[in-house]
Amino acid sequence: MFAVSVTNTNDELTLGEPKVLFEGEFAPGLFGFVNYDVAADGEAFLMLQQLEGSEVSIVVVLNWFGRVETTLSRR
Repeated sequence: MFAVSVTNTNDELTLGEPKVLFEGEFAPGLFGFVNYDVAADGEAFLMLQQLEGSEVSIVVVLNWFGRVETTLSRR
């Protein structure tokens, strides 16, 4: 991930030198999606870092409240 300063003078954009923000092995994005997110205030990133010799897996549970409700009602 790189950062580049951008200056707009008289409707002409000038780009600065790219600077490395992060180094390391980060998990690749899947199916064309990015593998990171930026905090609403723009001050922090959330990235998945792949540890050596490990696999990355994320489980997303949809309607988790409904599943909890169903489980509790069976008791």
